[in-house]
Order: sequence, then C-alpha cells, then structure tokens
Amino acid sequence: MNGFDNTYLHADTELAFRILYKYNLGFVHQVLSWTGVNEARGTTYSFYHGILTKEYLKFGLKDIDKYKGIYFTKEEMKQVSDVYADEIARYISAHMVHFLWKDIQSLWQEAPRSVKKRMFPVIWNRWLVYVRKFLGSIIHYKDRVRSNPKFKR
Repeated sequence: MNGFDNTYLHADTELAFRILYKYNLGFVHQVLSWTGVNEARGTTYSFYHGILTKEYLKFGLKDIDKYKGIYFTKEEMKQVSDVYADEIARYISAHMVHFLWKDIQSLWQEAPRSVKKRMFPVIWNRWLVYVRKFLGSIIHYKDRVRSNPKFKR
C-alpha cells in the first residue's frame, strides 16, 4: 500500500481509495462523519482555500480509473458531477469577495470535463443559493477577514 501519499493534504482519504481498490470493500460516496473546525486546524485552511474540493476532484473523480475496483454508472457520474459542480459554484460565490482568484482558478483547473459540463445546469437550477452565498460573504466580510485561517502546510 506504501502508506500515505503526502503530496495531498488529505492523504488519508486518498489512502482509503487505494484500500478500497485492493480489498473487497463497499464505498459510500457521501460524508458519514464530520470533524469540528477551528482556526488553527488544517481543515479550516483547506476549506478556505478550496484544497479539500480540489483534492477530492483529483483522486475521487478525475483519477478514479486508477482505482480499478471503483466505477460509476453514467447516471451516477452525472450525479457526482452535479455535486462537485455545486461545490465549485458555492466556493466561487462565497470566495469571490475575498479575491481568492488563484484558489478559484486552481479549483477550476482541477475539475474534470464532466463537472465543467454540469456547471451551467447546476447554477441555473440553484442560482438563488449562489446569490445568497455571495451576498452573505459581502455581509460577513469583516468577520471572515479577522478569522482568516493561519494554518500553513
């Protein structure tokens, strides 16, 4: 198994994919638990800079073929792509006001074609959510700047 791939901030999840590939285990593509988040944790930094979504896009969707035991039907791929398209749209709408262009660009570049193709339909169907996210980020701008995550890799 070769342990953790430390090129990922979320190397534990990537290792889980390799374990799923090697052993006969099931996989649920949903969050089943949640970790508390505070300013000093790497998870907060990861959320703020889109690293979590970017890494999951890479090893959880874009490179999913390298884990030969995991596959999606056409309908499942559409659903997973919709989830990631929504995640990207939420990230962009909440972080535009912070001028995190480098993080937004990096997240967009990591998105596979299947997700990019689903962006317009997802945004069209949920545009009010993204407007609300954007307006909320403007309203809470000062609070967010004060609590900017300080974690460094």
